[in-house]
Amino acid sequence: MTKTLNHYINGKIVAGTAKRTGEVFNPATGEVAARVALANAEDVDRAVAVGPAGDALVERLVPRVRALKVGPGTDPEAEMGPLVTKAHLERVESYVDIGVEEGAELVVDGRGLTLQGYEGGFYTGGTLFDNVTSEMRVYKEEMFANVKAMRKTLKGDGDGGSKTEELR
Repeated sequence: MTKTLNHYINGKIVAGTAKRTGEVFNPATGEVAARVALANAEDVDRAVAVGPAGDALVERLVPRVRALKVGPGTDPEAEMGPLVTKAHLERVESYVDIGVEEGAELVVDGRGLTLQGYEGGFYTGGTLFDNVTSEMRVYKEEMFANVKAMRKTLKGDGDGGSKTEELR
């Protein structure tokens, strides 16, 4: 049976409500190594922090993102496997560059990860951006990688609604 990698929300591993998954392939064999849960709006809403809770959330996420166990899809302890192709790895790393160029704060940088015995693999470590705005490409575009972006607004909008801090 193929392992499914679920969401990490509020300190817990939880299944996605979208009931959809994407396949993660072992680049050496072409076989499906795992499935990753795809998120929908409901999943994103569960990961939203409002007000000053966003700073606390970033502080809690940093050690978790740094400790993310990246490894081959055959490793039962791996929380994230390799990216599918070199082109995908280069695309993800270019998005990290774009995030920095657009003014996001790169809190954890997972670029350049190599694993002993898998030096030719397409790995990237956990990456976390803070102070992301909704106009930034790292917020608007899907990277299909272990890169998270935190968008924050620290107060209500004055009309009875609220602005939120979001983790994508």
